[in-house]
Amino acid sequence: MPDILRILQVAFGIGLIIFVHELGHYLAARWAGVRVHVFSLGFGPKLFGKRKGHTMFQVSAVPLGGYVAVAGEVPGAVSRDPLPDELGAKTIFQRFVFYSGGVAMNLLFALIALPIAFTIGVPFTAPVISSPTPGSPAWEAGLTEGTRIVAVGDAKLLSFMDLATKIALADPGPLELTVLDPGSTTERSVFVEPERDETAGINTIGVRIGFDAEAKLVIEPESPAFESGLRTDERLLEVLGGRRPGESFADQLGERMRAGAPLVVRVANAEGVEREVVLEPRTEQLSDRPRLGISPAARVLLDVRSGGDAGALKIGDRLLALGATPLLKPGDLRRALLDGSGASVLQVERDGRRLEVELPDWEPERRAAFADDLAIGLDVDDSVLAVFENEAGWLAGMRGGDRVLTIDGERTASWSQVETPVRAAGAAGRALTIRIERPSLEPGGVPEQLEITATPAAGPTAVYGLSLQMPQYVYRTSGPIDAFNVGVQASITMLQDVWLTLKRMVTAQVSTENIGGIISISVVSYSFAESGLAKLLYFLCLLSLNLAFINVLPVPLLDGGHLLFLLVEKIKGSPVSDRVVGYSQMVGLVMLVGLMVYVTYNDLMRVLPGFQ
Repeated sequence: MPDILRILQVAFGIGLIIFVHELGHYLAARWAGVRVHVFSLGFGPKLFGKRKGHTMFQVSAVPLGGYVAVAGEVPGAVSRDPLPDELGAKTIFQRFVFYSGGVAMNLLFALIALPIAFTIGVPFTAPVISSPTPGSPAWEAGLTEGTRIVAVGDAKLLSFMDLATKIALADPGPLELTVLDPGSTTERSVFVEPERDETAGINTIGVRIGFDAEAKLVIEPESPAFESGLRTDERLLEVLGGRRPGESFADQLGERMRAGAPLVVRVANAEGVEREVVLEPRTEQLSDRPRLGISPAARVLLDVRSGGDAGALKIGDRLLALGATPLLKPGDLRRALLDGSGASVLQVERDGRRLEVELPDWEPERRAAFADDLAIGLDVDDSVLAVFENEAGWLAGMRGGDRVLTIDGERTASWSQVETPVRAAGAAGRALTIRIERPSLEPGGVPEQLEITATPAAGPTAVYGLSLQMPQYVYRTSGPIDAFNVGVQASITMLQDVWLTLKRMVTAQVSTENIGGIISISVVSYSFAESGLAKLLYFLCLLSLNLAFINVLPVPLLDGGHLLFLLVEKIKGSPVSDRVVGYSQMVGLVMLVGLMVYVTYNDLMRVLPGFQ
């Protein structure tokens, strides 16, 4: 579908949710006999409209909601008694129905639309994980790539997004996961304790979306992969050049792509016809962010998985080299153990002393398991570098294993003391004078000191246009009764998640930076529209329930604020004074405007890189 049609779909969908909400107020007003002045989609100046009876139906310039203006809605606007067709003349129950009409219609929309979506079939990304981050709760629990998370506690999962949501909103403490291991048909339970991800502002267990079990490909149009003859939905059978034990296609592709190397792959099409394809990458400048292309060395032993055997190694050790192979980048130890050289002596630094650790003569599978049981992190307390080929640092003469001694004459002893001046020089577009110490290639040799001039610059990127598909599937109910039951349960779950999100934000378990406004809603809606009508309808139901929940909160100017005043009126036997209502609505207006500014800022931070 052309992009313009998707944009129109999104605009219609969001407009539909607003229309449904305001329609609820309108119908409730008509039921109660209240005169309606304006039914508006949007705020601000009228763009166009048509009057029917007493009511002007219009579309306004600011598409951030809508409103229904009824007679007598503003308390104290006139000194006389309210007329029979004005809101102030109606009973508490009638006014309650009017103010809750929008929320009720949003709930009704979800209860009708969700069963329709599930009857059509909603595409989801299955809750299948890739390799957990070493040292994470999922890694500690022994979960592996291809594991499907069936449930979190008692909550069954439809998608990977459900998994992330349930983890983020769970109560503190251990969580029970029901999992299905790759190739198994028997579910089992594991317990994990989520940890805080300060960057994301939520609790996580250290997993990312996995890949399609059949290794189907996604090929970008007009990319080198497309030009080589590869097509989307073809199955990847082999990445030629050797596969280490336990290494996935994702690992193989990632290693070769990071190196910018040509790919030779064997694939099969839908008819099962196999062929071999050679893929040469294309070099492009994808980012204008200046950098040297360096990072801290990944060589500190942070943790050992429960049940794993670290041998003579201890947490805190710096793993310097395996035989003659330096260990500087993530995965270097695993690759070195399995590269066929047979090296088995680990060079280790412990408490400032260097020592050698002899590894047993293991089979390759045991070597792979040994590496997988070790969580190796970045050595940020030292200035030893990993250097990436063809980046500015490499081109200036820096090499992996170099220790930065000074930058522009200032002593450096940690990664932060390296990173800060490099970032500043990149922003200013100036060169750096870097003094480094390079270890000798000869055993027991004296390190060499060098002075290098390097200017941070945007580096080239090897573009392939090839990736593995995510584990997609279509969830479809078996009949109308099943669809209704699933739709009701999904609605309840969505409302629970909205409530828990608000609760976790109040307790700071979920960062408020995760909330978004109309920009984020539009971006997500557009991506869902690309997945088909059923997926967009599913998202609109989620949006409708969010709108219902937010509007029922007891905040002045929102429906929930009016409902709170009605409750007070019912208890005290008389309406809340016009002064209290007026002041509270001013406070509510400030709160809502502040929230809109904040979520718009969050939106811009997400969709406009460099907005800061």
